[in-house]
Amino acid sequence: MLRAAALEKRVKKERILSSLPPEWGEKSLLRRIQDRIKVSGRKVAVLDDDPTGTQTVNNVLVLTEWSVEALQHALARDETVFYVLTNSRSYPAEQAVSMNREIAENLAAAARRLDQDFDVVSRSDSTLRGHYPREVQALRLALENRLGITYDGEIIAPFFLEGGRFTVHDIHSSSAHTCKKRPINSNSLASWTSWSASS
Repeated sequence: MLRAAALEKRVKKERILSSLPPEWGEKSLLRRIQDRIKVSGRKVAVLDDDPTGTQTVNNVLVLTEWSVEALQHALARDETVFYVLTNSRSYPAEQAVSMNREIAENLAAAARRLDQDFDVVSRSDSTLRGHYPREVQALRLALENRLGITYDGEIIAPFFLEGGRFTVHDIHSSSAHTCKKRPINSNSLASWTSWSASS
């Protein structure tokens, strides 16, 4: 019944959210995750295809170029995470793929120089308006090739709290501009040919 309700043109956000299990009760979970990452010594490189992601963080290094030297500098810092603003969503698909391949190759080279382990987050629009999955595939293949590793999966998390977008019961919705929640594929942009969220 809830799934059918979520497919209606407009659904009350409170109704959907109240159907979820309670939030994780352990308040120290975030701290435990942060401690675990710090102990591991790994760095997190977030590749952002649009400036909206970098606008939601603070006290984080944001690179707007991705030379081996710039990435090496970012990896050598004490901070665990840094962003690389690619703005690749604004480019044609082939150029975005090439850009992600280059970043992965440079990141691998920089990490090798420092003997630094790292993880990559490809942050893009939660409605997949960018070049998913091609950008992620380019990243994965280049990193596997350069580092001699094999990734066994991807985690896709369509969620953007600051933009009012989240996924409940497999329906990605937006409440950014209204007090009600709407499935993404029913909003005014869904008819655009560049929109990936149609169903």
